[in-house]
Amino acid sequence: MHLRKLGLIIAALVFSSLLIIGVAAEDDETESKADANIDIDLETATDLKISVTAEVSKITLSALGTSYTSEEIASIADTNPTRMSVIQYALKDMLKSQIEQTFERAMVVVRDELPTYENDVFYDEFSVELTTSFFNMNDTINIHDFVNGVLDMDAVVSYDFDFYAESGWNNTYAITLPASMIPRYANVEIDGDRMEWEVGNGEGSHPITAAELRLKLVAPTTSGLETEDIQLDFVLNAENTKQI
Repeated sequence: MHLRKLGLIIAALVFSSLLIIGVAAEDDETESKADANIDIDLETATDLKISVTAEVSKITLSALGTSYTSEEIASIADTNPTRMSVIQYALKDMLKSQIEQTFERAMVVVRDELPTYENDVFYDEFSVELTTSFFNMNDTINIHDFVNGVLDMDAVVSYDFDFYAESGWNNTYAITLPASMIPRYANVEIDGDRMEWEVGNGEGSHPITAAELRLKLVAPTTSGLETEDIQLDFVLNAENTKQI
């Protein structure tokens, strides 16, 4: 009797192990694999232009339950434009989702309907507008004028980003400053006006890399305050609007 129970327990454990392996294998089949370069150009302190180049090793269309390798994608691009459009739409969603995750509480704008495909590489572009919520400030503030204005007063503006990559993706985020700005600090090596952060999430264990950046203008029109006295004017609405 004891041996029979032991045999049943061992069989249950083996079955559970096989089930776990099967689920893991199924999960592996649902993920996409890609290496992407995400180049971020600061047009102003609050307006970013993003250019993406992505080499896709495998993409999975969850709605169809179908995966395509890079070789299959290249063949489809030449022979089946309808199916290629489906792949491009799926990739667009993946790219937009990762950029929105990185620039949380910012406004992400799609510049092209679909990414283009040439020489086995996908290309896409987005615009990002950093909002008051991104800077944890009140919505009544004109954040574009405020941030760019304090820069013009010779201030240093600090940014904290959580650069993101989906499971199966290895992303390189690179920020390039315009000629009017210089970096004061970054938590990576500064190469002139360019800084790079790696998010290696090909194995699904490293989705986020924290990035820190501080910058200032090369030639602000206001070269510094001549007095330490700063006056702030507040207008308070003290009217009691409660109906009695």
